[in-house]
Amino acid sequence: NIHLGLVRTVFLLSINVYKYSVNLPVSPSYSYSSNMSSINPADHPILTATAILLATALIVQAAKPNTKPKLIVQPHNRTPFISFRDLLGSPKEDPWKRLITLARDSRNFPLCVMPGIVDMKPMVVINSVEMIKEVLVQGQAVTNGEQKYARAKEIRQASYAIFGGHNIGNTLGHEWKWRRQAFAPAFQPRQIIAALLPYTIDRVNSLNEDLAKSAVAGTAVDLDEKMMDITIDVICQYIFGFAGEGGDKGLDFQDIGGKSQLRRNFADLFGAFNSIWWRLPLIKYTEWSQRPHKPARERLEALLNRAIEKSLSHPDLFLDADSENPRCRPFIFQLAANSGFEPNTDHSLAKELVVILFAGHDTTSHTASFTFGLLAQNPDIQQKVFKEVRDLLGPGSINPDVLTSEVLSKMPYVTAVIKESMRMYPVVNFLMVENLKDVTLGGLAVPAGTLILSNVRGAQMDPNVFPNPEKFDPERWLDRDAEIETFQDVDQLRTRSSHPEFVFSLGPHACIGRNLAQLELRTLIAAVVNKFELKMKEGETIDTRNVITMYPKNGIHVMLKERD
Repeated sequence: NIHLGLVRTVFLLSINVYKYSVNLPVSPSYSYSSNMSSINPADHPILTATAILLATALIVQAAKPNTKPKLIVQPHNRTPFISFRDLLGSPKEDPWKRLITLARDSRNFPLCVMPGIVDMKPMVVINSVEMIKEVLVQGQAVTNGEQKYARAKEIRQASYAIFGGHNIGNTLGHEWKWRRQAFAPAFQPRQIIAALLPYTIDRVNSLNEDLAKSAVAGTAVDLDEKMMDITIDVICQYIFGFAGEGGDKGLDFQDIGGKSQLRRNFADLFGAFNSIWWRLPLIKYTEWSQRPHKPARERLEALLNRAIEKSLSHPDLFLDADSENPRCRPFIFQLAANSGFEPNTDHSLAKELVVILFAGHDTTSHTASFTFGLLAQNPDIQQKVFKEVRDLLGPGSINPDVLTSEVLSKMPYVTAVIKESMRMYPVVNFLMVENLKDVTLGGLAVPAGTLILSNVRGAQMDPNVFPNPEKFDPERWLDRDAEIETFQDVDQLRTRSSHPEFVFSLGPHACIGRNLAQLELRTLIAAVVNKFELKMKEGETIDTRNVITMYPKNGIHVMLKERD
């Protein structure tokens, strides 16, 4: 394992040395095979020597005796399912698809042990839906003052290094709890409906007007790009009370080079999760180790500080200003009033909002894109969605007086379509925790501090749980006897399958923005399918890529035909 770790380390360091020495930009088009042949370590003696010294230091560290108890069952998987080359290069096939193959191997059920991707230490991979649920819900809950599992230390350290401070995604205990209490009230269904439904409807109507031009012209549209744009506007509207780019009602995106560059800046920031520099002893605390991602973080924080200043300079700003009794202030007002957040510190608002801005649009946009792609590939299912929403909404643009929270709750088939899309294409492929004490999991003795990966993508494609898993079958989620009366009940829809989807995680650390996501997804799907017939562009398929979250590798390109 030490020798394998050395090989992986030198390989990774060589790539980083080469990238930095020629100032090669990090981009999806970067190809390992087309660029690596020109590496000549002799041309970079100082950096090469540094790489060798760092590798030697890692060997010494790895050779230290391990005082932790060993796993009772040794791994039969001798290599990680994801390699450094997979993370750094641009492989033709999404390497994370191997999670599906891993879960279908009967030797790996309900769990298996394999070397970790980075340090080669034994890692437990859970491939059972029920066991994942047990770990995330019961395991993360505090019972009688004790907690079995928590967010993995490796992920928290990476997040701290990359974001430059604490946030709701990388804290535990009191630091996490006061943040959760500060955020949670703003994401309750009643608050979101009042504050955002009218704006979301107006924004979706504008989207449909834009899509209609492409329908008339007969040109294909990348719906993933459109979904990214609209979900960014919705989350900005909710956080700041301003959305779009420029003008009195928009935000100033000059710090990142324009609104269209937001996705690229997030890619540059989160690409650092694949870097080795923040993992190295001592090196990770240096400014040099932050070269790959710090500029992107600073640009995003500058954007957010500018947005915070604009929002807070309007004390009379209300999201529900058109109502008789305006009550809903932008989210930023609630956060700014919390004494826990201090400017220019680890607790600054901007550092917190980088995470919220990303989480508030990325998963929703890609889930919507995958859903539209599946509907475009399955016209019979698309027709059932159309019938349901047309009966509720009627033809033409969406009328805010018609699409109410009660109407949103009366879309069981749309709900089933969204659940099935998230099962087949979970934007979050896996979830990582660690056990805080020695536990027995599936008959396996797991010493405290072991990294545990919940294989969401593989478990949700298990044919023993979801028969014919490659088939897009929303019917598997429907229970004809289920009753939904309010929007709050939508996510609790009883289904034929008792198994949950894990995109929003489960338990105490479940995504606080799931109600916002459900609002957007239902409104988007209902409005677009009500107005257009979707068909995949000839020759296009749905493929995936994964950088922190999963997204359509080549976009979702569809042809649109306006309905009567």
